[in-house]
Amino acid sequence: MSKRKFIQNQQNSGDAIVFNIAAILTLLLFVVHYIYYILSALTLSSMQSEDAKYIKKRSKGGSIEPHPTEKAIILNYTLEAKVFGEPGDPMLEDS
Repeated sequence: MSKRKFIQNQQNSGDAIVFNIAAILTLLLFVVHYIYYILSALTLSSMQSEDAKYIKKRSKGGSIEPHPTEKAIILNYTLEAKVFGEPGDPMLEDS
């Protein structure tokens, strides 16, 4: 093997090592992020369905219009919902 080919092979293996290290660090970052995501989802204090005792829904009128190309009607409206644990104590509110 000539000296030139030997040096070229060393450079290629050096590039491969750098690529492997970058791939390992990227994989490690994804694994750590995924573990953090799972732990935060498990420890997050979310509302339990047995805590919800009352649901109050209110819909606000919108508009009705025909679809321009299909045989369909488009109905636009707003729905407001509140979930109460006890009367007068909203746990979750969305509109």
